[in-house]
Amino acid sequence: MANGMMEEKRLEHYPPLRPFQMLSIRKKAKINFKVIYGSESGGTYKRAKEFLNELVEFFREIGSFFKDINRISLCGDNADGGSTNGCLIDTSELGSRLVAYFKSYLMEKEKNKAGLSRESRGKRSRGRMTNGETQHLDIFKNGETESNEHFANCVDIFIENSISTVHIDFTSGNEFDSYSFFENSQEYDLNILLLLLSTCNYGSFPKNCYKIEEILRDLLNDFRVGKNYLENVFYSCVGFGNKQYGSKHFCAPIKECDKILTSLGAHKLYKTVKLCDEEDNDVTLLEWKSSLFKTLSLSLFFYHFDFTKLRSNYVQYAMKKVYNSLKYYCSFFCEKDERDSNGHGEKVLSEVDVSFREESDGAISPNVHVDENKKETIPTNATDEIDSKRRETFNCGSGDEVEDILFDTPKDMLSINQREKLTKEGYKIIGSHSAVKLCRWTKSQLRGRGGCYKHTFYGINSYQCMETTPSLACANKCVFCWRHHKNPVGTQWKWHKDDANMIVEEAIKKHRGMIKELKGVYGIIKERYDNAMNVKHCALSLVGEPIMYPDINQLIDELHKRNISTFLVTNAQFPSELKKLHKVTQLYISIDGPNRDALKNIDRPLFKDFWERYIKCIKLLKKRKERTVFRFTLVKEYNMMSDEILSYAKLVEYGLPDFIEIKAVTYCGSSEGYKLTMKNIPWHEEVYNFAHHLINCKSSITDAYDIACEHKHSCSILIAKKIFKINNKWHTWINYENFQLLVKQGKDFTSTDYCAETPHWAVVGAQECGFNPSDKRVYTKGRNKNRNPDETQRDSPVVVAPT
Repeated sequence: MANGMMEEKRLEHYPPLRPFQMLSIRKKAKINFKVIYGSESGGTYKRAKEFLNELVEFFREIGSFFKDINRISLCGDNADGGSTNGCLIDTSELGSRLVAYFKSYLMEKEKNKAGLSRESRGKRSRGRMTNGETQHLDIFKNGETESNEHFANCVDIFIENSISTVHIDFTSGNEFDSYSFFENSQEYDLNILLLLLSTCNYGSFPKNCYKIEEILRDLLNDFRVGKNYLENVFYSCVGFGNKQYGSKHFCAPIKECDKILTSLGAHKLYKTVKLCDEEDNDVTLLEWKSSLFKTLSLSLFFYHFDFTKLRSNYVQYAMKKVYNSLKYYCSFFCEKDERDSNGHGEKVLSEVDVSFREESDGAISPNVHVDENKKETIPTNATDEIDSKRRETFNCGSGDEVEDILFDTPKDMLSINQREKLTKEGYKIIGSHSAVKLCRWTKSQLRGRGGCYKHTFYGINSYQCMETTPSLACANKCVFCWRHHKNPVGTQWKWHKDDANMIVEEAIKKHRGMIKELKGVYGIIKERYDNAMNVKHCALSLVGEPIMYPDINQLIDELHKRNISTFLVTNAQFPSELKKLHKVTQLYISIDGPNRDALKNIDRPLFKDFWERYIKCIKLLKKRKERTVFRFTLVKEYNMMSDEILSYAKLVEYGLPDFIEIKAVTYCGSSEGYKLTMKNIPWHEEVYNFAHHLINCKSSITDAYDIACEHKHSCSILIAKKIFKINNKWHTWINYENFQLLVKQGKDFTSTDYCAETPHWAVVGAQECGFNPSDKRVYTKGRNKNRNPDETQRDSPVVVAPT
């Protein structure tokens, strides 16, 4: 203990250092880097690859960093621009200043990258790169290998300069060559392992990273492996997860790796970072990167410009061997970070957004005042202090909720990042937790190009339908969600609550505003455009879980007062709220899985008792008097296996809905939160066959239900109770005026009291296949592309299910 304190003191308070000069550099440092990613949907992979680019650039510019370190270390480069007699500041302040320096450096690089990306977009499309644009990984294409269809590894990246030779491998956890890395660690001056792992269902490792768990566990449980087996390895961990799954599951993979690596004697470069995908993590990631670069640059700086030669009169001979080790300097600055973070001052100069100004002589100095005695940042104004506290909440390292750490009152549901992402996708945000968006079928029917399946099945005018939600939060993270998980999640309402009347008024106002934007668009039918300003229907299914909103009943009543019909969709996770729900025009339950395992895999629910809640909601539906619907979203390889039909039939018997909508999942392209591909999308014939098998698998279902309608253009089938087949004609449409009258009278009524006859073109088997003949079908792709709609043959053979 005493020796350790003496070593720390020797480094922290040493005699004056001569100005920077290229002394004879000892042999090049050999550094071995392994960057390991574990990613399901691509978000973590993207972050890891961005950092790989930054890491490559860091080592390419290490020489210029050394010069800046020398300038920053001299007390003459203080905030006042004054000059001293050439002494150095201590390592605590030097480290803090370097963290701020690298923050400034990385932010400037990101800013330049964004500008270059905009300027060179056209040139890149023609195969040319703009001067100065950094594409480091392109240099190493020979070492790039495909991990799977989404991810590519980069191996054998070599960066050599006068200071170091760096070998970098970038691979998934399953392809990490652990033996060569761990066993050959003595061949390198520094061995660094960086792990960036996402969290899968209930704290499990991603599919492309589960082997690293096996590797580490095997090492931990092997009696032949000593407790200091990884003493030559330095590591840092970054985990990605969601706090709503509970502290036990939040970033569980990275916590497990961190624990095992520490147990095997590896040295932690920086505290383990656990990031919540609902929060703005840019500040935390910037802090992590800057701290790593600070540690690496300082370690190389002291190692290469030979501390023993610079201090030959001061360093004892016995200590020269210690100071000749790059590992020693890296250990010192890592341990110092840990001591400082647990000490009185805690993270010097890292709690505020430190900016630097370039002095006339090239020196860089921070625009903050530092108390040399306490080593604390003194904010220049009150705003800095508030911002400092707010930034501490960006890291979801604990199981505590962010609002519990900082705020006593409820916060807004949406973070700035979430609001920006949803707005970019076309959502019009209402207040703090609601939104409205214009459906593509609304625009389509305004142009006379057909309406959505609700028009075919229930008689909704798509151009008079408003799609909105009073709660952007949801209790599931479904794999097929076309919102790509940019909305928040939660199991209970814990946010600021907006007034229901305000939400309705703003939703209608913003919806009309989006309709007005279509004025002048080619093909808009004026009569429909005028009528579209009179909203007649509201689909409470935009995104999130509408019945989470505490005042959902007031919102429903307000819509009915305005003669707006209500179509509400719930994911069957809130039975208590469903039981108290006022009558709506049509009530949906999403039936995404026939059993516990299937539902868990496809919905990825937050509730631990998700299956019990699911069944309770289904059974509650049986007691509802208004029109009720089961909505099936079919996803190949997830929930439409033939051996699951009987399980679905059992759920139908539990709920006895009036209708069963069976629809193919909609493909929404690729993104960080969406991992389906076209192979998961069923054809219309497959959806029809599924419906056919469902109604014929049990006599109780066959006696009560039959296929009534189809909308081939959206791969949708409607199964209806036979009580809606009156005088041998289907009555799946809704008499909306009659419904509003029944609601205003406050009488008890049933689903058959406001049904209306279904037109012939909407019935299954019609040659129109659910497309309203008053509209014109326009083909934008396929064999009918660019053909005149009048010449296009819309008749297609009736689908006959196999017996």
